[in-house]
Amino acid sequence: MVSTAQVDALVRGAYRPHRDLPAVLSGLACALMAQLPVQHGSLEVSGVGRLSFHGEPAGGIGTRWHDAAWEQGWLPLDSQPLPAADVQTAFTAHYAGMPIGELTLGWQAQAEGGARHVDWVAHFAKRCAYLAHRYRVQAWSRQQLRRASLLVGISQPLHALECFIERAAGSDLPVLLHGEFGTEKAWAAAAIHVGSRRSAGPVVEVHCADPAGEPAQWLASAQGGTLFLNGIDELSPRLQTQLHRHLQHLCPTHLGETAGAGGARIVASATADLWRPGAEAGFSRALLAELDFLGAELPPLRVREDDMEALISATLERHGFSAPQRCSAELLQACRGYDWPENVSELERTIARLAVMTDQPAIGHAEVLQHAPWLTGGHRAAAPVEPVAPTTAQPEQSASLPAAAALRPPPAAVSSRPTAAPRTAAQWVQVVLERQTRVLDTVHAGLRRALVFLAEHHAEPIALGELAEQAHVSASHLSYLFRSTLGLSFKSFLLSIRIHVAQQLLLLEPQLRITEVALRAGFADLSHFERCFRRAIGQSAREHRRAQLGVA
Repeated sequence: MVSTAQVDALVRGAYRPHRDLPAVLSGLACALMAQLPVQHGSLEVSGVGRLSFHGEPAGGIGTRWHDAAWEQGWLPLDSQPLPAADVQTAFTAHYAGMPIGELTLGWQAQAEGGARHVDWVAHFAKRCAYLAHRYRVQAWSRQQLRRASLLVGISQPLHALECFIERAAGSDLPVLLHGEFGTEKAWAAAAIHVGSRRSAGPVVEVHCADPAGEPAQWLASAQGGTLFLNGIDELSPRLQTQLHRHLQHLCPTHLGETAGAGGARIVASATADLWRPGAEAGFSRALLAELDFLGAELPPLRVREDDMEALISATLERHGFSAPQRCSAELLQACRGYDWPENVSELERTIARLAVMTDQPAIGHAEVLQHAPWLTGGHRAAAPVEPVAPTTAQPEQSASLPAAAALRPPPAAVSSRPTAAPRTAAQWVQVVLERQTRVLDTVHAGLRRALVFLAEHHAEPIALGELAEQAHVSASHLSYLFRSTLGLSFKSFLLSIRIHVAQQLLLLEPQLRITEVALRAGFADLSHFERCFRRAIGQSAREHRRAQLGVA
């Protein structure tokens, strides 16, 4: 008996990117007939069309798509009549509890009516239903959003997400989609809406970083449809409180009820981890409890290597280029070897740039090196910084600064080879304050701008939102970049810089009063400086100065 795992492998092998639905289903039908004793069959997608397929006497498989509405509706077909089948069975494909199509198969005599393959074929029909739903979302996106969905590919992480989307679409419970910056959270929300019983209703999207209107208006506009709260981790505390109050009254899902056909179904997305203890956003736990009934983590692009060709092809086609012509093996290899810190958002920008800047029909290795060199791995370091060998201070330095040499090694001690990415907070502080461009160039461009700004303005009052404006990224994304790259929150890293600067001032300018040291390092309050310094160093500022300078 064939297992469902073999069905998944068959679907992955038959799937081809940059194809319309009839062509995709035709490839799946051919793979099905090559695997099972089927003489002929049909695969119908409700409201879209029907694919007929059969084995030909001379060998091979003939297919035909029955729907003139599709621009590429007719596929090669031998005009001979279909052979008579001994037994014919039908399998209904459901999506979110609703029939979405039907798979009909005519079996050969020895197949015993396909009884031994019922589970196999049912699983195959389900995979076809998922693919059909993708194209429904594509059509909806083109009509409603004027752009195509990038929810494409055939990887196992993407299939797991689609399984969740189907479950969520069949319910009215609130959904919270969490994922890194650039993952397809908006497309997942669209797929949930299109697959639900509210698909004919409106979709109201609220950009929570800068929303227009109030929660009452949002909910009223989304009556009978879906309210999509995009980036709810950036919603202001005032609006969080208002939204929680309205959800308690209008969507009492916490009591086991549903919002009803006339209410608004809530789908929210977030980049920050809202459940993380001590989250910087200070997100309302009461509101989070109202939203997090059905939750899913969108897979980052670095774990979806099998989707790379499909995503590249979809991006090329979306921007008016021929995917089979432009997507080369060299481009595919480079993209599969890159981590994509901004996920699909970064991939789309990069592929579009390469397609426009490339004169040749195919985007090859030379074009990648010229226009997107970071894809080659040159900007991705894999090893920690090696400790710099201690050096002997010059005699004139030793007399007045006995401990300064350990604080910052002289330039001659620094290796000339490419610098690997730091791994500790102290190393990152040194990189930022010394403007080590070879290391700063390895990080995300927005984070680099933020770090350079911090080096120049660390003593000034700086809020995350203000720094994000300087870095030209959202506050939530910048917060994620600090945590994922430096291993620290923005506030913790800024504090590390200020403490390091205070240490330098204590050693290099021993005549400064402690109050002046605190102010020049960026601490407006002396008592706050003393507490932070002691917590970080284990000594007070005065004790540290005496110990380092050897003063009794």
